[in-house]
Amino acid sequence: MEVGTKIKKLRENRRLSQEELAYHLEISQTKLSNIENGTTKAVGFETLHKVCEFFEVDFEYFLKDKQTYKIIQEREREREREREREIVCL
Repeated sequence: MEVGTKIKKLRENRRLSQEELAYHLEISQTKLSNIENGTTKAVGFETLHKVCEFFEVDFEYFLKDKQTYKIIQEREREREREREREIVCL
């Protein structure tokens, strides 16, 4: 099952409209709609993190396998290191 489909199921189980969930995720209703219907395939880390917090689910719920999860974790570590380097350079 795709990430957008899983988000839609979680939203529908809570009986939330797209507008209500989009408000909590701090994204537009259009963006949420695009995620849910698969128009937008890549969901940003921050948005996915907010979804996980809101619905109290683990990241792994959205990932196909643990290898994908490891890749995402490594990318986030790299971004954090880059941010730290930028701060040091300032």
